[in-house]
Amino acid sequence: MERHRPRIVDLMIVLAVLLVGLMEIWVPFASRAGGGNLWLSSAQVLIVAAAMVVRRTRPLIAAGVTFVLFSGLHIAGVTFLLFYGQFVPMVLTTFAVARHGKYREPYIGAALIIGTMLLGDLLVPELQDPDEIVFHWSALFGAYALGTWQRVMAN
Repeated sequence: MERHRPRIVDLMIVLAVLLVGLMEIWVPFASRAGGGNLWLSSAQVLIVAAAMVVRRTRPLIAAGVTFVLFSGLHIAGVTFLLFYGQFVPMVLTTFAVARHGKYREPYIGAALIIGTMLLGDLLVPELQDPDEIVFHWSALFGAYALGTWQRVMAN
């Protein structure tokens, strides 16, 4: 039972992200911003949650899906800007790629994260407020630093 505990915790986190992300879209929460399609936004949250299932074993894939779907769909204007459905998974997969990435994966993941957020900062009006920029860069940097620290301490 002890070795299954991380898998159970991971699934609970994924389910929480999925449910809260869908509620953020459909209720809607005040954190939902911009214009977007309800169904495409819901599909994005579902796909990101599914990718998060493998964030320990394939962290670069989880981070790639999470960040590419954010940048591709929101910048195209077809999905809402979400805190729980997009940003929380971005923070979790940032931590995962730094913590569980092997060989060059943490560095490739860092480049993906930085590139996506720079693109978002330049093209998404809701992200261009200085407070917003400081918040999301601080949270992502903190997640990456904590994941790196845990990876180094585990070795």
